[in-house]
Amino acid sequence: MAELAISLVVAPLVSRLKEKASSSLLDQYNVMEGMEKHHETLVRWLPPILKVITDAERQASRRGVEKWLEQLKTAVYEANEVFDDFEYEALRRRAKKNGHIAELGVMTSVKLFPTHNRVAFHIRMGYRLRRVVDTFKDLIKEMDTFRF
Repeated sequence: MAELAISLVVAPLVSRLKEKASSSLLDQYNVMEGMEKHHETLVRWLPPILKVITDAERQASRRGVEKWLEQLKTAVYEANEVFDDFEYEALRRRAKKNGHIAELGVMTSVKLFPTHNRVAFHIRMGYRLRRVVDTFKDLIKEMDTFRF
């Protein structure tokens, strides 16, 4: 019963992640500059993973499959968080470009300590995205051992 609950959650999560990863907003505001390889890899892997979930559901009684589904769910949650942060950054850049941040009075005063650092964001997000891709790579290797 628990494996059914896991699989009912994982498929929609992977589907939503696929939409987020393919968002044109990310490309439009170039928030993933320098991370294209990892981004493309993840976008390429998500459709086959989505198809494999159905097979994994049928084999959930096999030893280790339920644990694999649980790990996949955790990885997808983490990836969703990463892409939420990229989407937030893209929206922040769009608001700044359109002058909405200045309208709120944020840009009118002199800032001694900037609240956003593009370089720090780029480094932090590059590390997080690489970690997500590595996790998915490990899950795909395990997927092959289960012969889904």
